[in-house]
Amino acid sequence: MRIVEVTWEDAQSSLDIYTIEELKKIPTITTKSCGYLIDKNEERIILGFMVFDNLIKHHQIIPMAMVRTIKEIRK
Repeated sequence: MRIVEVTWEDAQSSLDIYTIEELKKIPTITTKSCGYLIDKNEERIILGFMVFDNLIKHHQIIPMAMVRTIKEIRK
């Protein structure tokens, strides 16, 4: 199973109060996740973090529209 590093723009939300102009100035958050590449298609990429044979205990699903780069760490 390949190990990859995915760089992606994370979604954000907040309960804080901002003006519209302040909200427009908030930058997106670039995030990096490393894990076992479970699956990738035009809609999403699935990473696994704890893999036991054919079982995945911890996973992450990232929409491809949020993905900037996918870098292979290990084959």
